Amino acid sequence: MLCHGGKLNDSRYGARIRGEGEIAKQIHNLVSLAKRKYFKDKSMPKFNTELHKQFKSGQLELF
Repeated sequence: MLCHGGKLNDSRYGARIRGEGEIAKQIHNLVSLAKRKYFKDKSMPKFNTELHKQFKSGQLELF
């Protein structure tokens, strides 16, 4: 599936992660529809970083 004007990739800043054309529009519409249908009344759980503190040591403690 090519979404960059017939090329496999696109090195333009900002265009690399977004497709162009009809296929990209169809993928966007499909994801939007699925989000509205299946995740309408849902929310993401709060991000918990406490579980990872036990594995941090040395330089990783900076993050």
